[in-house]
Amino acid sequence: GDEVVSYEGHSASVWKALFSPDGFQVLTCSADKSLRLWERDTGKQLKLLKGHNSAIHLCAYSPNGRWIASASTSREIIVWHARDGSKMFHIKAHEAAIWNIEFSADSMMLLSTTGGGEMKLWSMPHGKLLAVMSGHEEGVKSCSWSPHGNALVSSSHDNTLKLWNMSKF
Repeated sequence: GDEVVSYEGHSASVWKALFSPDGFQVLTCSADKSLRLWERDTGKQLKLLKGHNSAIHLCAYSPNGRWIASASTSREIIVWHARDGSKMFHIKAHEAAIWNIEFSADSMMLLSTTGGGEMKLWSMPHGKLLAVMSGHEEGVKSCSWSPHGNALVSSSHDNTLKLWNMSKF
């Protein structure tokens, strides 16, 4: 429970922090419109990723460690190469606020969900829209892929959970 390292560099609220799949780095996203990649044990900033025009409130690492996805309050998603921080693609993803982004277990799909109940499935590594999934009547707050990637569970403010068959993708 003792503090080991403090990561300093963002100039506004940090909205999310998570470990890289190998556990040796920490990824953060912030209201300062940046993502930062930190060395876990020293707090040294390794990369600064900029490209969003508004606050970044969501970020995700692909399980294979190759890609980083970020979503901004302007409803855009950028996917980055984790190795060098370069942009892979930038899409205007939704009309409603994005509430969650999550890579599939095999890293080959990215799911985004909204406050309007819409869910979109994007192919990796090119960002092609594979499907628009509808079923929730209100915002989809969270989702989780099954370990084998053939199923997805989503939870919503409409008081429901939905299980989705993802084996056709």
